[in-house]
Amino acid sequence: MKVLRICLRVIFVTIMILLLEGLCFRFAEDYANLKVKLFWGEIDTIKGEELGWSLPFDGLDSEQPVSPINTESLSVRLTEEYYYEFQVTKFGRPIRDQYSDYCNEVKDPLKNYDIRNFNNVSGLIFPKLVRQATEEDIQQNYARRVGDTLEYSRAIFIYVVTDEVSYLENMDSTQKTFGFLLNENIACMKVSISSAEDLKQKISFLRKEAPLQSESLILWGSDQAASNILELVCEEPGLVSLAVVKDPIDVNYSPSANDETWVYSFFTDTFLKDTKTDSLLNLIKITEHSRESNFLFGARLGGLIRKIDETTEGNLPAAVIPCLLSCVEFASIKSRQDFDVPELIIQEVNSSQELSTVETSDISVNPTQDIPLVTLDEILPEPAEFLNEANASKAVFDCEILNAYKSAHQDDPNLSALTDREIILQLGKQFEEMGYEMMESISKQDPVFMRHYQSLK
Repeated sequence: MKVLRICLRVIFVTIMILLLEGLCFRFAEDYANLKVKLFWGEIDTIKGEELGWSLPFDGLDSEQPVSPINTESLSVRLTEEYYYEFQVTKFGRPIRDQYSDYCNEVKDPLKNYDIRNFNNVSGLIFPKLVRQATEEDIQQNYARRVGDTLEYSRAIFIYVVTDEVSYLENMDSTQKTFGFLLNENIACMKVSISSAEDLKQKISFLRKEAPLQSESLILWGSDQAASNILELVCEEPGLVSLAVVKDPIDVNYSPSANDETWVYSFFTDTFLKDTKTDSLLNLIKITEHSRESNFLFGARLGGLIRKIDETTEGNLPAAVIPCLLSCVEFASIKSRQDFDVPELIIQEVNSSQELSTVETSDISVNPTQDIPLVTLDEILPEPAEFLNEANASKAVFDCEILNAYKSAHQDDPNLSALTDREIILQLGKQFEEMGYEMMESISKQDPVFMRHYQSLK
């Protein structure tokens, strides 16, 4: 009997500890974040370096959907996606509660923030975040003197609509979303667009006018605006950090091979009834592709789908808040150049490429801006791949990247058959196919190469 009583006490204490732990995980944000850090590691943890297990019911070790993406398995796959999203985002319930309470309780959330207007873009709201200018800021033309006060933000959240009526409607719910994100030092604005190209142009203008506010982009839109956002994500890899979309219309494009954008999709019952099967399959493909990351947080949270009730237009669903804040932290670490890609990942990439080896120590694409998981042995093809019949031009185009490439392939017999013009054109095309972030990096590292490429296109 004594042994039985001891066993019962141990079982009772264990159950009480688990219940207490579960309550803390559900309601205490600090504890939830600590537990995520314990089992997943830091935000830049490489996939495979996590503990690989967690306590029951916290969802941190949830298995990703495995059903095939086809017409026959569509309903099963969607069910798996919903369940995976529900499990893997459990850690964010405390911050979701804070967001919901904020939207319900706070009045006039923007009264203490500055709103800026530009020629083509208006209504940019700045958080109260400042720092002192450095030598690097002067080089980037962000400031005139060291020590100047610069306003900046962790990221910018853009609510995208497709007509002026929507732009003026539902300002109250939009302002509450903005107010909460501004408290997290995220700049906010609302833009009206006519197409994905129009959105791209406005983002480009915004980055010129407010570069310290718009380094990391978070886009939110529904219906046609959501479709335009996804189209931009697929066409411009690396431009957007997080795309939050609700009920996108007629998605007939597939993800880019080099995209690292996180995508969080919300579907309503009406949308699921009215949407074509092919469109839903494409959305699932985009979601799955967004989870194809070598970093654990990207692999877990990079692509999610949630089924929701009809929401007030303009009011960001609370479910996305933990993913959004994780994405902002992930993007900010990338911008601070804190990622050192392990040799193991470089070897894995190299083993999947039928390209010659060019050591990263021999050629530096961009020492001042980090491009995760990209090395020149991935992106520089063999000289034999450039050979064509048009070798008439023998003009010399001296630049850093050209010289590095020729030096790395000096023993290749095919190199002598190529002109500098051909090498620059083909390298430029390779970089361009890798997307916006790569082209921006190359233009900063070797502007002479970029001028040559643009003039030869």
